[in-house]
Amino acid sequence: MFNQEQDWTPVVLTKKKKEDVPKPPPPQISPLKKLDNQNPESFKHKTVPIHMAQAIAKRRTELKMTRTQLAQKINEKPSVVSDIETGGCVYNHTHVNKILKALGLTLKSVNS
Repeated sequence: MFNQEQDWTPVVLTKKKKEDVPKPPPPQISPLKKLDNQNPESFKHKTVPIHMAQAIAKRRTELKMTRTQLAQKINEKPSVVSDIETGGCVYNHTHVNKILKALGLTLKSVNS
């Protein structure tokens, strides 16, 4: 009836004690982190230049368009146009080029 070849000894599972677990070594400061601390200015994102933001806002008001109308024309959210006109966003050449094209401006005319 019972198989004589089967092992019937109980197995007990236990957790390791905290003393048995080795502690990780203290973190090392990498050379790259040291570079970041030395020159934090070089790692900033490029933002929309103020003169470009002012030129876009000026041209939009000359055409008597609202930010919402311009956003609809370029198929973007009104917040995109607002952020670019205030100059407080990260420079996204796709959005800037769409706005310039919709307003009839060029990068050359805005940068001069």
